[in-house]
Amino acid sequence: MKADVVRLQQTSWQTIFANPESALLLAKESYDLAKKWGHDTLVPYSLRLIGMCEMYCGRFQIAGDFLEQSIDRALAIGDFAAVSRSYNNLGRTYFDMGQFSVAVQYYETALSLAVHSSDHSVVFALRCNLIRLYETLEDRVACDKLIDQLAGQDFDLVPEGILCVYYYVKVEQCLARDQLEQFDHFFERAHALAQTGQYKRMLFSLQTIRAHKRYLQGDVQPAIQQLEDIVVSSEFHVQGIERYRLLQLLAQWYFSQGNSTGVSHCLDRALALESVSWPHQILQNLHVLVSACFEKEGDFKQALYFANEAYRLSRELKLRQREAVHSSRAKATQALHQETARVQKLLELQALEMLHEQTLHINKIGRSLASTLDFSEMGIRLFEALSPVMPVTTISLVEMVPESPTLEVVLVVENGEVNSDGIGIFSANKTYANKVVNSQKIEICNDFKPESVTLIKGTRVIPRSALFLPLMLGDRVVGVWSVQSENAGAYESGHIDLVEAVAPFVAIAFNNALTHLHNIELIGDLHDEKVAVEVAHKKVTHQALHDALTELPNRIALSRTFLDSVTAAAHHESTFHIIFLDLNGFKQVNDAHGHSVGDAVIRAMGQRLKTFFRESDFVCRLGGDEFVAVVPGFPDGRKTDIFVDRIRANISRDICVNGLTFSLGVSVGVATYPQDGASLDELLVRADKLMYRDKMKNRA
Repeated sequence: MKADVVRLQQTSWQTIFANPESALLLAKESYDLAKKWGHDTLVPYSLRLIGMCEMYCGRFQIAGDFLEQSIDRALAIGDFAAVSRSYNNLGRTYFDMGQFSVAVQYYETALSLAVHSSDHSVVFALRCNLIRLYETLEDRVACDKLIDQLAGQDFDLVPEGILCVYYYVKVEQCLARDQLEQFDHFFERAHALAQTGQYKRMLFSLQTIRAHKRYLQGDVQPAIQQLEDIVVSSEFHVQGIERYRLLQLLAQWYFSQGNSTGVSHCLDRALALESVSWPHQILQNLHVLVSACFEKEGDFKQALYFANEAYRLSRELKLRQREAVHSSRAKATQALHQETARVQKLLELQALEMLHEQTLHINKIGRSLASTLDFSEMGIRLFEALSPVMPVTTISLVEMVPESPTLEVVLVVENGEVNSDGIGIFSANKTYANKVVNSQKIEICNDFKPESVTLIKGTRVIPRSALFLPLMLGDRVVGVWSVQSENAGAYESGHIDLVEAVAPFVAIAFNNALTHLHNIELIGDLHDEKVAVEVAHKKVTHQALHDALTELPNRIALSRTFLDSVTAAAHHESTFHIIFLDLNGFKQVNDAHGHSVGDAVIRAMGQRLKTFFRESDFVCRLGGDEFVAVVPGFPDGRKTDIFVDRIRANISRDICVNGLTFSLGVSVGVATYPQDGASLDELLVRADKLMYRDKMKNRA
């Protein structure tokens, strides 16, 4: 029966890229048989196959659930190679859902476990996946570093599916760096492997990148049409997050061509997709593009709506990502703890002696460090744990600043107390910290000479002995840990074995504390972003409700004020007036002096009206030389006439603009709510007619 399970698993794996639905049936059958006959060692792989099939079918949430189950089962039996592969697939699943920060967590955890397990093919695959992710995040430095690591690999030992991804990564790199002469070479290799293995997703990706090349070469319209053909393809449903990425790319091309209809259509198509349940950055970007289109067209109300939607998506995405990152980090810590324990056990079996009390002490240190995210607390606990069993004067923790000749001392504990004066950024030149980072090996010095000390910076007590250890997560150095003594010849082999055994726990705790600090910084950045969005929101709201020429409220604001006035009138059993104003003689100003002078006159008139009307009144520009005011009801008609006469007198005063003097009159029509109408349109029509009568009377 075990052979039947293995056969089903192998067939499922061979079918998964060409026909994931058929592969899913085989994977489920292998899982049922493995459970039925108690083959516990085969269960994690069957669960992982089910998760991968669901992922390639576009059902990402279901895929994540099965991959999580696969990890739990693999951890239970100590199969860390299976754990790393499932973490890799989880990273791909979250990448396909557009949750890139979560995908980074899973990929890096998988890489660390794969390196520990010496699973070279998975290490190669993970580096390819991380390159694609960092390319998406536009982190060129990280991409180049990973590509350099892959360049020295023996490709004969790499499976064709993984090699296809590598060549695709090279194609993306050539396109990003405008190395079009090398593009075709890697493209043909990737395409040949994708066709041989029937890798549908890769074939679609290669079609897309070919269209992108045409676009960059200036062949714009054919490139857009080629991308449209890919989007509407009958097999486009297999693409996962690539659907959204293609629609975003298409929207960007349409935007660059000034095609706002095309941009809006791309957003509509993205919103119609149902395969990704979380919000993601691409949806937010599409909303921003549509908002920008409406803003260019002067439709500020629609621009504001889509800007608000983009902001809502951004907030929800960051909240969900923080929750997922927290969950993934907890699982990663569990896996790394178990892997560290496994490595420790292996060292013991290889005859590296360690006393039972020392083993208990190391575990106690590990648990103590894992329970805090504060550097000071971590350093004091570490000092208190080590000082009874080895000579310790000073403990230092250092973070290397990436791509910089500097290092940052984040903690110095001397004689059990934190030395805050030693914390800061220093030159890495001629320091053991820099040497350890480059070699990724422990450095031991038992006889420092006071006149030639080149140490981790920041300590006050001059050491005579010191141990410098790289803090590793997988094959990545996250920092340097130093244990120092003021006594010469202080450290023996037992002390070195102890700190090397404790180092993985220190690395995990150090990384967790750094991540915690970065999260705090992220919260600060989110606050700043929120403030910026609120400022932009107020600006767009103001633009949507005000006339650009006079800064008076506009027709939209008038509609809102009318509704408020109706509510107030019903509450107080009162009334109010709609006053329609039209300037007399303004056309002659435009005809004689041009629109720039006419605009200046309108601005001046708007300012005059703004100062004339009371706080309880509302005045807006309806358009052209037409203005509308909403004022509380007067007790009798005579007071209304007096108020209108005051308006005429105020407007009829001379206006001086650009050295010119103009005398303009005004025609006025007054409608009363609710006697003359119950709606704004009815009242405006009534007031407009009365204004027209007034204008005819003035002409006579």
